[in-house]
Amino acid sequence: MSQLSTSQRVFARVITLVLAGFAAWCMVRLVQHSGQPGSYYPYMRDPTHFQYPAQDVGTWCSVIGVELVAAAWVIWHARSLALTCAALAVAAGLGCIVCIPLSMHAPPYFAMHTAFLMGATLWLAVSAVIAKLAEYASGARAQAAWDGEPEAPARPAPPARRADDDL
Repeated sequence: MSQLSTSQRVFARVITLVLAGFAAWCMVRLVQHSGQPGSYYPYMRDPTHFQYPAQDVGTWCSVIGVELVAAAWVIWHARSLALTCAALAVAAGLGCIVCIPLSMHAPPYFAMHTAFLMGATLWLAVSAVIAKLAEYASGARAQAAWDGEPEAPARPAPPARRADDDL
């Protein structure tokens, strides 16, 4: 990792772990749903000649895996975690824009890849906002320490008692 603080490195790991967990869930669902003939447009009414599309399922699981590894590498080598997450969210969002119209009659493995892109877009956008808020908070704290803000003004001392005040 490059110039990230310790808390940003931890948050980068959390971002990557959430993406990895979501990718694993999408891959499991992809493998499960790809075995159902009713999920394929040509086999909805007559599933007699259906064969499990092992090569296509493997290809789309690999695509999800490669996207995950690329995103993790970019996040771990980021200079600004907020900007990197925002850029990755935009890239995944553009992938969603392309894939969503194509998913209408597509096989389940293509639809699960689209679902992964949608989830990654949402998570990376939320992570970008959280990272930017954390940068503002740490920047304000550092600026306050740098400026040497004065502490709360001291209360004036009560007047000293004199011997003639008792009279």
